[in-house]
Amino acid sequence: EALSAHSDCLFADGLHPRLPLLPLLRALRWQTDTLVRVWLACLLEGHVLLGSHDAAVRNVAVHGLTALLLPFDFPGYVLPMLPTADGGADYAPFLCHSPSPYLVGCDALMLARVRASTRDVSTLDLDAGKFAPAAHVARLHEQLLATPVLLKLRALLRLHASSER
Repeated sequence: EALSAHSDCLFADGLHPRLPLLPLLRALRWQTDTLVRVWLACLLEGHVLLGSHDAAVRNVAVHGLTALLLPFDFPGYVLPMLPTADGGADYAPFLCHSPSPYLVGCDALMLARVRASTRDVSTLDLDAGKFAPAAHVARLHEQLLATPVLLKLRALLRLHASSER
């Protein structure tokens, strides 16, 4: 009951008008559930890797996600575009075994390499619109997505996305 009252208060005025939802939703191909899932991975302070062939899409997605965390900051590394000449092959082992949380935008080639080598990283393929949570938090993700507050957030985002298309 208290949670329901809190969520009603939280969403009383709709979504905050200054959140960068339009560019972020465009980068995510209007998939609001994917937005909530990757946002949740950031809130859980995980290893989050976003991949795309388009550097501008990666940049928009990383900056949009960090803005959605306000008033909090992401507690780890935030790199909108991982600087590489070869698709990030040199950085893949470091990202897979990093002790710190991170939110990194990378080339689609590197995303595929990291996905093939570990399941401890939450990955978002921006080109395909597919999110895969890290194996150790996948069950927690599903439990949290079923909470009343996140169900309401998902519904509001769907409404917002459908009105902006």
